[in-house]
Amino acid sequence: MKNKFNLGFSMIELVIALAIVAIIGNVAYSSYVGSLTRSNEETAKHKLVNLMQEMEKYYTIHGAYSDSTGAWSTAVSQAVTSLNANSKELYTYTIYPLEPVGNEQTTCINATPRSNTIQSSNSQLWIDEQNNIAINSVIQTKCSSVLTPTVVNPVIDACFNVDGTQKAYTSGSDCKGKKDCDPNVCKGNCAGATVSACNSGNCAGSKSCGPSTLGCNGNCQDSFVYNAPCGGTCDGSTVYIGSGSTIAYACSGNCQDVKIIAPKSWETREMSCSTDSAANCICKGSCAGLSVTFY
Repeated sequence: MKNKFNLGFSMIELVIALAIVAIIGNVAYSSYVGSLTRSNEETAKHKLVNLMQEMEKYYTIHGAYSDSTGAWSTAVSQAVTSLNANSKELYTYTIYPLEPVGNEQTTCINATPRSNTIQSSNSQLWIDEQNNIAINSVIQTKCSSVLTPTVVNPVIDACFNVDGTQKAYTSGSDCKGKKDCDPNVCKGNCAGATVSACNSGNCAGSKSCGPSTLGCNGNCQDSFVYNAPCGGTCDGSTVYIGSGSTIAYACSGNCQDVKIIAPKSWETREMSCSTDSAANCICKGSCAGLSVTFY
């Protein structure tokens, strides 16, 4: 009698064969995706080089990267606009500084992978005027001086590590059993802590590093606030406002001897406005001894 199992594959053999095919398929697909993302990254680097070469052409003729009004080279600006308007583009390109001064002497161009694309999990790319390309937040090029000019270094020391990652929060609220409670937003005694924001309580000597836009309220004496308003008692605090920020004011309440670091676009704002005013200003409230540095 002929053995019936010799007529074809057994179920176990079939399962094993399918598993092997699946493994080979996954390896092949992963290899393909990896090769494609590397190719896309090289394409983005090539585009960064082309943009910087246009910058250098402008610099050779005019002796600066921007004109007297602070506008970047038209050729580069138009190229960046065209790239970013292309729905098939896998990166978004940005020229730094975001708010150049007239006749800017240094520049840097960034390429950030777009979300929901094959590149979304890849790193950012940076290029400086010497065509040095750096990956992600570890910037060993002149870009570091463009992104963090000396005057704004306090924000790096207070809220960020040297590699650009945000420092860990050290204290916040007890959210046990509470709804809509952010454990990184302080409501209580957070003196000296690093938090997303201080919503109330004792936050003296704390660092409110965001990304919350609440800033610091309550007792924020001698605190550091990143890119958000400082309200309540803010005596002796430092408030850093990022370039492109849309907040109405940097400090409200009691802001005696507060140091504010703000972008040049804020130079046209009134130094202070009344507490019932809807206008944008730098300080809203008591602002005795206020000092402002524009970058």
